[in-house]
Parts: sequence; C-alpha cells; structure tokens
Amino acid sequence: LCYILENNKMDTVRYYGDGWNERKVYDRNGNLTHLYIIFEDEKTKQDSAYLTTQYFYDGDQLKLKSYYWWETGQKEAEEELEYNDKGQLWKVYYTSLDKNGDEIIEEGRGFRTLYKYEDQLQIEENYERLEDAMNEYVLNETIYKTLGKGGFVVESKKIAWPEETPATMTTYQYDTN
Repeated sequence: LCYILENNKMDTVRYYGDGWNERKVYDRNGNLTHLYIIFEDEKTKQDSAYLTTQYFYDGDQLKLKSYYWWETGQKEAEEELEYNDKGQLWKVYYTSLDKNGDEIIEEGRGFRTLYKYEDQLQIEENYERLEDAMNEYVLNETIYKTLGKGGFVVESKKIAWPEETPATMTTYQYDTN
C-alpha cells in the first residue's frame, strides 16, 4: 500500500500481483473522487489506466457515482444517492446507460435501494427492475443490519425474496482499534 501526496490530493495505490492495480484519488477533505483500474500489458509491460468510477459530493455527502467501461471509457451507469434529514443514506437509484447516455429499460438493468432506520437497526430493501418496465421494480432482497456503538455493523442478515428465508447471516466483532 502506497500513499502519494500530489497537488494537495492524496492518492492511494494498492498493488496486486496478477497484472492489475487499483488507484484511488481523494480530494482535500479525504473524499474519494476517482477510482482507476490499471492493467499491465504482459507483452509491452506498459500500463493502461482506466477510470472506472467517479464520485461527486455535496459537502461531505456522496451524491452521485458514475461508472465507466474499462475498455472504452464510456459511461455505463450512474448511481444517485439521497439522504434523510438526519444525514442517513435513504435511497439509491442505479441506472444503466446505453452508448448515447440514455437509460436502458430492461430486466436486471436498473436497481433501487431504500433504507429505513429503527433504533439500532438499518433495513436495506433492494429492488430490481421488472422486464421492460420503466418504473416497475420488485423486491428481491432485504438486509437487516444491527448497529452497535458508533454505528458499526455487528450483525447482518440477508433475506432473499420471494423465498423469505435468510440467505446469509454475518456477525462482526471489533477490537478497541
């Protein structure tokens, strides 16, 4: 892991051994602004950097993520985030885009996530677009996250719909650090 301070921006570069690297760029406030995936051509040993995600903020709140195809650099999707009056994440809208930047309307190409908060519980409801339906989504999973001191997740239970049975249950433990 390497930290680089360049033009008052902190870059974090994480090297992987299988020919690709990840580079994260942060702004002066410590907000992640760009994620690059860097591939090394095995023949030429030259790096090719691809912007894969760009992050946009309003103050400290992340408002928009733009995703790009590695090969072409063309924008493939956007993810809009909304927050409630307490500053908690409330809604996420994921939209797939075609080569003209228009929304792709087909099954599995759009997602909506709604968040609810009850005492020490965060409830995440994930909805998937129905086939060829502009604004019709169906609930496909619910994730219940139990929050401990400081808002850390101590337990997570995922329920897939329509089966309504827990698909995954994860318990987290933290030390003083």
